[in-house]
Amino acid sequence: MKWDQRKWCSRLKKTGLALVRIYFLLFAILILFQGYVVFPGQWMVFPSLRHSFLEKYLEPCSRTFHVNGETLEGWVKHVPGTPLIVFLGGNGEDVAWHVPFLDGMGCSFLTVNYRGFGNSSGSPSEQALIDDAIVLIDQVCGKMDIPSGEVVLVGQSIGSGVAVAVASKRPPGKLVLQVPFDSLEAVAKEKLPVYPVSWILRSPFRSDLLAPAITCPVAVFAALEDEVIPVHHARRIASLFPQLICYREFDGVHHMELEDAYGFERAFRNFCLGDGKG
Repeated sequence: MKWDQRKWCSRLKKTGLALVRIYFLLFAILILFQGYVVFPGQWMVFPSLRHSFLEKYLEPCSRTFHVNGETLEGWVKHVPGTPLIVFLGGNGEDVAWHVPFLDGMGCSFLTVNYRGFGNSSGSPSEQALIDDAIVLIDQVCGKMDIPSGEVVLVGQSIGSGVAVAVASKRPPGKLVLQVPFDSLEAVAKEKLPVYPVSWILRSPFRSDLLAPAITCPVAVFAALEDEVIPVHHARRIASLFPQLICYREFDGVHHMELEDAYGFERAFRNFCLGDGKG
């Protein structure tokens, strides 16, 4: 077959142009729709996915909160004389599914679906989630007469970024991070190395910048098989806390399976309600 240099150059040029178009198309999608990429839970129809067995847990502690102009769906329980566990969930989950686990702790708890999630109104953003969490904690602690030193702030996945930011403004008694990142920006750079993530990401969640100033006892629980936030991000954020009391990695579980990991519930309970060592 005779080599046709002009023909191959033309093909390479067309292929290159197509790749450039795809690059900029994806770039535009990331800019325009990153809110749905960072917070996919806002387009998931959670209530229809809840099974009937959840109702016995949800109904008695179901509450509607009015926060910063939005109406948020949540669940709260007061057990006098116990700490308040405040659970901040991931970016694509219905926190209603964590209510049975929280209820099983036998203490006070609070968890709320973020703006736009479940039956909560509004649209999520980093600052909105942080501001809402602070107001909610102030409201519930005031009503239950629980001092800040009795608050156990628990953040899972993107909730770890919310929890760290809240802890830097309203120091809790204890802080628990589950499958956390050092920053969402660092994870995004790792996943999308060809894009200027630092420039386009509107919710960077820079937990790494806040962690060194947080002085309460901290526990970090990570999943070794985590494909969403690789475990080295958990190791890095853990290394930045002055009062890291407990660090555990659970083998054989993925990003959303931590509560099912062998030994997790015991470690969680010991840190939150026991001697704090996990």
